[in-house]
Amino acid sequence: MNASVDPATLSELTERELEVLGRLASGDPNRVLARQLGIAERTVRAHITSVVRKLGVRSRFEAALVSFQFHESLTEGPLPGEALAGGALEGDATSGEALPGAALPDPA
Repeated sequence: MNASVDPATLSELTERELEVLGRLASGDPNRVLARQLGIAERTVRAHITSVVRKLGVRSRFEAALVSFQFHESLTEGPLPGEALAGGALEGDATSGEALPGAALPDPA
């Protein structure tokens, strides 16, 4: 089994495919990945299929090995919803943006 991939190949992946690939090394099932990413399990499967095809690997397992191999470059910045360096969440009050679906405080 050869899960070796040229790092330039990663640039062919969409942002969401990179997010999915970055989480594959965890070994979590698609259901958990979907919950973490806020998307449907079926969508996770579609992204994994696309990642496997674009990377030229044969399976989800080999894609997970690639994820492990390139973990640092895949996780350079925080993933959406994860804590930033200062402990603030992306899009929270410290960034000046409202979180999607978050209730704004009453100004009174």
